[in-house]
This record gives sequence, C-alpha cells and structure tokens, in this order.
Amino acid sequence: MVKRISTLFAFALLFVGCESHNDYSDGDAGLYVNVTTDAAFSMVESEYVSSRADYNLSGIITLPTASDFSMTLFSVVSGVETEINSWASVDDYESGSQFAPGDYRIEVSYGSITEEGEGKACFSGSKDFEVKADETTIVEITAAMQNSFVKASVSEDFQEYFTEGSLLIKSEGRNDVALSPLTSATPVFVRPGTVSLVWSGTRQGGKVQATIKESLELAAKTGYTLKLDVDASKNQIVVQFDDEVTYIPVELIASEAPVVNLPFVEATGFTSNSTVSFSKAAPVESLRFTIVADGGIKDCKLTLSSATATTLGCDESLSLVSSTVQSLLEMKGLKIRGLDANREKMAYVEFAELLANMQVGSYSFSMVVTDKYGRATSPVVLKVNVTE
Repeated sequence: MVKRISTLFAFALLFVGCESHNDYSDGDAGLYVNVTTDAAFSMVESEYVSSRADYNLSGIITLPTASDFSMTLFSVVSGVETEINSWASVDDYESGSQFAPGDYRIEVSYGSITEEGEGKACFSGSKDFEVKADETTIVEITAAMQNSFVKASVSEDFQEYFTEGSLLIKSEGRNDVALSPLTSATPVFVRPGTVSLVWSGTRQGGKVQATIKESLELAAKTGYTLKLDVDASKNQIVVQFDDEVTYIPVELIASEAPVVNLPFVEATGFTSNSTVSFSKAAPVESLRFTIVADGGIKDCKLTLSSATATTLGCDESLSLVSSTVQSLLEMKGLKIRGLDANREKMAYVEFAELLANMQVGSYSFSMVVTDKYGRATSPVVLKVNVTE
C-alpha cells in the first residue's frame, strides 16, 4: 500500500524591537516579520520499505534557522513589482522599520532549486500584504520545501552481489545525481520533474547497469523511497516501490570494462528544451553540443522535428558518426568535429552557421550519445525560432 504521509513541525521567529529610520513621513508604519518553516512532505513508497520514523524531515536534514533565509522586499503598484531592498539574512532586517502605506510583497528563500545532491533541500515562501497608515504590520511567511528527495535501501544479498555501484537519477539536460545505497542511506534532493533511475554497478565479471524506473514524475515537497534486492540465480534486480515489485534483468556491459564516468552532452549558448529566438539579421554566435565520453564515443544520434527534417531535406533520425550524414549536414553549415572514424572521447557539433542559413521558422534538434559500453546520455534538446 502506498503511504502518502504528511508530517508538520515548524519553528517561528518574531523580529522584535523598535529601531526605525529617522527619515520617515507622517503616516508611515512599522513592519515586523514572522518566518515559519513548513517541514511537511509526502512520502511515496512501498509497504515493504520503511517505518514512520523515516517521515520526520528533521531526521533527514538539519532544518534551516531564520538566519539561514534571505529576504527580498518589493513594492507593488498596479500589479508591477519593484524591488525595494534585500537582505542576505532575515536577521539583518531592522525589525519595525518604517514604510509608506501601500501594497508590498516579501519573499524568503533558503538553498537553490538548481543545486542537487545530499543536503540540498530548498525552501521558499512569499506573502503579499498591505501597509496601512499609522498601523503596525506583522507579516506571517511560511517557507515550504520546493524540491523532491529520493532515497534507497538495499538488501544484504544486494550488497554481496555488487562490489560497488550507485543509483543514478537522470533527467534531460541536467547532470546525473548519484545515490550510493551500498554505503549510505542518505537521500539526495533533486529538482521536481521527469527522471529515470538507472543502477550502474560492478559485480564479479564486470560492469553492469539496469534501468530501475523510466519516466518517474517527481513532485515538489515529496520524498520517494525504494528498496533494491537481487535474485542472483536469474541475474535480476528486484525493485520494491509504490506498491509494485518489478524484476529488472542485470545486463553485463563488458567483462573487461573499466569503471569510467558516464557520457554526457553539454549545451552551450542555450538551455535544453528552452526555445532560443533570433532574427536572420542578427544571428547567434554559438549554439553548440559538446560531447564528453570517457568510455569512448560509439554513436551520436540527432533527432529532428518533422519541420526541421523537411527544411534540411533529410531523415528525422540521423547518426552523426556516418560520413555520409556528416557530408550532407556540413554542406548546409553544420560544423562537426571529433565524430569521424578515429573518434575518441570528445567532440562537438556547432549549429550557429546552419541555422543562419535556414528560412524563417521553428526548428528542433535532439541529441543522444552512446559510449562504447552501451551507456546512453539523456536527450539534450535545442529548440530555435528564426524570425526576419
């Protein structure tokens, strides 16, 4: 049975005092701020996994104190926000400071949603309020966890079967985040969104990997716990998660395979899946995929939207290690380096000139790289809108 449990514990800090600015006007009013941390979260797990004790967020991280939060104050006029001031710590705010009557907004934050890994919890909150003439204003702000966390436990058989390994949280256009359940039960915090979970480990005979979960949707303010076991007689990983028990074949990548980093594709000049817009009169200088594969580049697949393929006069799915494909695309302005027959560990593909030659329209290019051990990157997607 799936347990979706919320636990709530909080701290509150009231900023008191009577310090005020000397240069205030009649009608100004003092502003006081209360900050509360909402540590509630939901847990998605299997009935096999863990106890209620695991639902207490204070046992997972050290909760931020008021001094850990930064704070920003905005004035709001006709729906338009203007930043008035910001403080690296709410402790730096002079409680009771005077402000003119009007509408305001306060935002507090701790951590960053873009930072992922152990202990990288992110909290934020905001509050819209009104300051009334000659009236003290007390603002109550609740800061809630904005990211997700994933944790895993393993059986004794699993620990004996694998000499080392990690559970990789993979998502499009982002670096992998690794869990190490063989040596630690510490969870990792990640941005909400669609991810896949891949076990990459070593057992007697060589390097292996197995996709544990595909297209798992992580929600904010939610934890995900799974248990990994193994059926050694059938070379299967047994996954217990979300009321399901699944059996994943363990595939040997190569008996002689060394332990090397996973391949990755880095986006330069754009963010994966975000549209870059430019005019033909002012083209961009660089839109580049940089490929790094410590295990050697085996293949580089480029997938085009139908409109892109039609404009270029080619198939929607292309292998950039093909000399024929390279010749076709280089004639149209694509620059490809490091993907010839002598390709090794690094390469790049530059799109700026190709796109400068294309007609007005919207185009999409998705790249996936596979190394010589069969390990593939998550897709990195370049979306472009070319205007006059």
